[in-house]
Amino acid sequence: MIFQNSGLLNDELVERAFDYAQAYTQSLTTEMQMDYRQAISESYSLEFDLLALDLKNELLSPEEYEEEKAFLEKQRDKELNALRPETIITKLEAMLRKDAVGAAQEIQKHSDKASPVLIAAALLAQCARSPLDCKKIEKEFGEAVAEMVAVILDVDAYPAARKEKTAAASDDTRRVLMAELINSFRYAAEHKDAPGFKPEEVEQSFSRAALLWNVDKKLDERLVAVFNQAAQVRSAPYTMEISEKGVLQLIGGTLAQKAPAKPPLKKPNNLYGDDGF
Repeated sequence: MIFQNSGLLNDELVERAFDYAQAYTQSLTTEMQMDYRQAISESYSLEFDLLALDLKNELLSPEEYEEEKAFLEKQRDKELNALRPETIITKLEAMLRKDAVGAAQEIQKHSDKASPVLIAAALLAQCARSPLDCKKIEKEFGEAVAEMVAVILDVDAYPAARKEKTAAASDDTRRVLMAELINSFRYAAEHKDAPGFKPEEVEQSFSRAALLWNVDKKLDERLVAVFNQAAQVRSAPYTMEISEKGVLQLIGGTLAQKAPAKPPLKKPNNLYGDDGF
């Protein structure tokens, strides 16, 4: 994937952020390859254990056991051999397009305050795992972008404290978080096998949306439209609606919820401290 084909704003900062995100994503190739290998090996290890149990319980003859074992070994080796670096890179490129570029496009096309800085922050939001990564981003892209990335890392790292940490985030950071949520619903509308529409998942997503509500009117409207489209495609018994007073509501399921009023802005502390987030 090249920047010129990404559909993103033709801007120097946005292009640099795209290149950084792409390089960061590709740097995960070895790690992802090892994770896949481990998952495949563990899956087949369980199959071998079950096969041995069938032999022990005399559900299989020794000859049948050896035949089944050889078949499983062949299948396992085939899957492991398919994990070439180029295959992993293709998967990572797809993830970059789906997540980072998708969220950045939501900002670009649907925010009432779209800017190169916000688009760059959306592209870089998943490029940090530690305060050190945030410092690297600050050096490359400036304090405004790095602060948003740091807060998003902080929010994602502590789900139990999401409400308090989101309330402390700036409006621009919450715009990026809203764009990520909208992008996940858009993907769910386009891919029926995508997760996100079990009752507990919908209600968790609504809780997240409620924390981000009433910051960006265009993104608010986009959220409702995309969620309802996804719910229709997935045949989920939910809709989101905006009341006459502008309150977000989730209709259906086990909850009848309303988004709270916009919380007061608090300045987060120690974004780049040595003790982490």
